[in-house]
Amino acid sequence: MILTEKTFLRLKEKLGRRDRRVIYRKGFRSSAVALINNYSDGEYHLLFTLRSDKVKHHQGQISFPGGGRDRNERLIQCAIRETKEELGIELSAAESLGKTDDILTISKFRVTPFVFFTGRREILKDICPNDEIAEVLNIPLNFLLNCKPRTEDIQYGRLKIRQYFYDYKGYIIWGATGRILKQYLDILFLSL
Repeated sequence: MILTEKTFLRLKEKLGRRDRRVIYRKGFRSSAVALINNYSDGEYHLLFTLRSDKVKHHQGQISFPGGGRDRNERLIQCAIRETKEELGIELSAAESLGKTDDILTISKFRVTPFVFFTGRREILKDICPNDEIAEVLNIPLNFLLNCKPRTEDIQYGRLKIRQYFYDYKGYIIWGATGRILKQYLDILFLSL
């Protein structure tokens, strides 16, 4: 599959036209994450973080940059602020392509994923992770699009949740991040 800048223009159109699932659930804290599509080493990648043992939630897990929304903060501002705090990356120069569906986490967060596109601007050299981040992973989108995730249905209270597990060089992307990634890749595939 060949990803081009036109793919991301089509993706922006698709994200803008689709009916996005918005969830409001009492007792869940609003949060936002940034799906950062970037260009490096001659191809497009998606940026992930490995959370350190210094964070309260999801230690040692692969995630997208992001976190809980501050009072009176718009969700997109939350994704931008959290990315700046965690990675030192300023997303103001990146193009916001839209949002995917909200998801709920077992740690009581309602997550809104925002999709960003940096074009061909090199962002990896600007990354300066804080102590919440143990490692930064920049995974080729072609690898992810061609990866068949392992699935498992997990019972959570009365809900059955389908989990997706993506293996990449010894790392496993799963949980809320795996569910966000699966939905995003499905939308991106339709933009090719």
